[in-house]
Amino acid sequence: MDVLLDRMKEAATEETFQQAGHDFQRYVAENMMLTSIASVPFLQAARTYVKGYEHLHGYKIRFETTWLEKP
Repeated sequence: MDVLLDRMKEAATEETFQQAGHDFQRYVAENMMLTSIASVPFLQAARTYVKGYEHLHGYKIRFETTWLEKP
């Protein structure tokens, strides 16, 4: 993350800054770092290998029936 943020800080052109920003956002999205910072109760997401997850519309999060199916 530090390297990606440094690329944004050190960008010499707007194009370089935008590309660094896109790379930073892609990294955050792929690693789901936002879920540890903030929680949106009506939005739930999981990877395709997460099975048995119950979406209860933000009222409760249940992991009792959830498992990971990884090759």
